[in-house]
Amino acid sequence: MRHWVKGMALLVAALATGAGMARADELYHPTAPMPFDDVEYRLDSGKQGNPDDEVKMVWSHIVNLPDYVSLRLHFGMVSLEPGSVVRVASAFDNDDQVFDGELFTEWFNTTAYFNGDTLSIELWAAPGTTSNRIVLDHVEAGLPPHPVDDGIITGSSGQCGICGGTDDRTPSSMDWSGRIMSIGCTGSVYNTESCVVSAGHCRVTGVIQFRVPNSNSNCSTNNPPAADQFPISGGQSRNGGVGADWWVATTGTNSMGQRPYDRYGVFMPIASAPANAGDTGTLWGYGVDQTCSRSQTQQTHSGAINQRLADHYRYSIDLRGGNSGSGLIVNNAIAGIVTHCPCPNYATRHDNADFAAARDAVCPDSGGVECSNVKRLKARCRDNGAIKGTVILLDNSNDGDTVTVSIDNTLDLVITVVDNKAKFNVCCYSGTHNVSLKDPSNCASTNVSCP
Repeated sequence: MRHWVKGMALLVAALATGAGMARADELYHPTAPMPFDDVEYRLDSGKQGNPDDEVKMVWSHIVNLPDYVSLRLHFGMVSLEPGSVVRVASAFDNDDQVFDGELFTEWFNTTAYFNGDTLSIELWAAPGTTSNRIVLDHVEAGLPPHPVDDGIITGSSGQCGICGGTDDRTPSSMDWSGRIMSIGCTGSVYNTESCVVSAGHCRVTGVIQFRVPNSNSNCSTNNPPAADQFPISGGQSRNGGVGADWWVATTGTNSMGQRPYDRYGVFMPIASAPANAGDTGTLWGYGVDQTCSRSQTQQTHSGAINQRLADHYRYSIDLRGGNSGSGLIVNNAIAGIVTHCPCPNYATRHDNADFAAARDAVCPDSGGVECSNVKRLKARCRDNGAIKGTVILLDNSNDGDTVTVSIDNTLDLVITVVDNKAKFNVCCYSGTHNVSLKDPSNCASTNVSCP
């Protein structure tokens, strides 16, 4: 089955309107779903055993679907005995992914997205096993972008989400911001448990990708290595229009046993207070672009928040299809979730009661240090370029808990509190740098000057 889908999903006029909003029938979800064919591919390995004393490959197959740009396998059944694994590898770039039975369950019996039109499947059986079996059901086969310019390919002035006469987004590389496949949205890791927030209309049982490489000259996307892809699903969501559009999701592990925070060590926290009109906001996300190499890769832009309304914000920050679900970042924290355009664009507020309750239910806060117990953050730069500092708390009640200190919002340090202090020392820097508390968020910040 061929899936051609518009990059901007037109909302029905029945959506409720409110103060400061355009007519509901003029609003769009800035998504950019990836075009693909759902190719039936019935293949059964049969039961495979291994009487030998060492693990060995007992079955293999080559999946070749010419002219497709990417492949993702969907298995109808997987039964692997302990110690047995399946290896899937791309002939295009030799990237691979290795599954045992437990990891297949985390991935819902699917694989990551691989580049190219040819994959190998290998079944490696553990010694003494007799009944290893996999059944391939279908292949999600990626297509080049739609040949008709329907808003999927280009992102330029005058298009939904662009504010003013030019598209002012620039390439970026934040490891807490990921591309959600194949719906074509953005999600943000917001805690050390690798939980993700996005838009409710983006909810899928799918894959979130990080460190996404440049796209091709025809705007078709490229996938990062399988190690930078993670299953995303579940949680709670609402898709009820402006101010009522959010998703709280959980992530699984890559084949190295890592979740996003384990792999990258960074997250963007939820704001502790709402933003105000006049504040500067910033978006990071995976919108389409008329420069094909940038299309659906991570870009960023900053601008003004125009209005703070009862359940959403309006803001003049450039975005395009693929930015749905991006965090609206104010003062290094997520104040809202991108949901609609045109400009001034729309974001659901982070402090809406149902959204906050969903975060508590899906990823409950384990407690820890509160802003009210932070006395001071002090930091200085030594002659060798090392930034040394201490988070000082009012008392010893958080002994053994952790705080997160961010350097320039690019390096996050998770530090254990001993008595009433959390000390850090990181090298090596030059020039001026910002040191801030990220968890708990918006508590303290200072600048240091290094030689």
